[in-house]
Parts: sequence; structure tokens; C-alpha cells
Amino acid sequence: HNEQLEKMKSDHIETMSASKNHVQKMTTKYQNEIDRLASELENMQIEHKNHTDGQGQEHNDQLRKMKSIHIETMNASKNDMERKHRNEIDKLTSELENKEKELELEEKLKAATKKEHQEKILKLGKQSSAALEKLRRDHRQNVAQLHDEHKTKLKEKHAGIDKKHQENLGTLRMQ
Repeated sequence: HNEQLEKMKSDHIETMSASKNHVQKMTTKYQNEIDRLASELENMQIEHKNHTDGQGQEHNDQLRKMKSIHIETMNASKNDMERKHRNEIDKLTSELENKEKELELEEKLKAATKKEHQEKILKLGKQSSAALEKLRRDHRQNVAQLHDEHKTKLKEKHAGIDKKHQENLGTLRMQ
């Protein structure tokens, strides 16, 4: 997840850098166009002034007004482009922040699940230890009981053999 987050950050930085470069490129392009048109207009004014030999002040005023309107239009277009790019950068930044929050929540959920799993394993371990101890105790008791039963049977068997032996000895003495 950290690698994924780092990749997303890197991609975001690249996108923002590309956007910034694009805005700068477009700004330079618009500014160059504004400068070119202003120069062209100025040359036209000079040419017109020379041509009319000082006549047509009204026409020069119109040309100045047209130049001013053109510059305003180009600046508005440049500002609109910059605003659109800023909005796109803000949108991408917001998406990245949301993704980071989502990944953080996912990490917290995994950590909580892991802790819960470890607690269950610990509990099961304690239960199995207790069950194993009970099995050992029961086994010792069963072995002791079987041992006692075996000793009792052996005593009874030996007692029976001794009795027969005594009877046989008694029979042999009589003969």
C-alpha cells in the first residue's frame, strides 16, 4: 500500500508538473501573440499615420481601442486557461487526498483484523493448553487405575495358584 501510495504521489506530482508546464507554455504563447499583435498594430498605426500624414486622429483612436480590446480578450483567455488548469490540479489533489485517506482506513482495518486474529489465536492456544493438561491428567488417572486393576487381578491369580499349590502339596503328603 505504501508503494501504491508513493506511486500515486509520484503520478500526481508528474501530472501537476505537466499541468504547470502546459500553463506556462500557453501563457508564454498568449503573451508572445499579444506582443506580436501589439507590435503589428503599432506598425500599422505608424504606417497609417505616415500614410495619412498626420490626418485621421479618430482612426488612430479606433486602432488604439481595438488594440486595448484585443489585449483584454487575450488576457481573459489566458486567465481562463490558468483557472481551468488550477481547477484540474485542485481536483487531482482532492482525489489523491481521498485515496490516501482510503488507504489509511484500509491499513487501520487490516491492523485491527490482525490484532483480533492474534487475540483469537492466543485464546485458542490457552484453551488447547488447558485441554491438553486435562488429557494428561485423565491419562495418568487411567494408567494408575489400570495398574491398580492389574495388580488386583495378579494378586487374585497368585492367590488362586497358591491355593492350588497348597492343595497339591496336601494331596502329595497324604500319598
